[in-house]
Amino acid sequence: MSAGCAIGLGQNFDLGLCIKTTLVDWTPDWLEPLLPYWPLAAVIVGAGVAYRLAGAPGLAAFAAAVGFVLGRRSMEPNNPDIPDADQDPPVRKKKR
Repeated sequence: MSAGCAIGLGQNFDLGLCIKTTLVDWTPDWLEPLLPYWPLAAVIVGAGVAYRLAGAPGLAAFAAAVGFVLGRRSMEPNNPDIPDADQDPPVRKKKR
């Protein structure tokens, strides 16, 4: 049996259980149905912060960053035409 967030001699510390119990205890009931939409909320809050700090140029930079990240995530894996960070660079043969 795990003790969750208990720390001390003879106590088992389980980080996953500690985080889960903390989130369940601290999350209000009305917020739980909205948790799957946290990426959308993060984008809205990020856009608001960017606009507040830098105005329209900051909002444009934030939109470019979001577009870049979403574009990178939509790439097809294992496509030989698109270089991947994990792939070795192509070996060039010397011309004779």
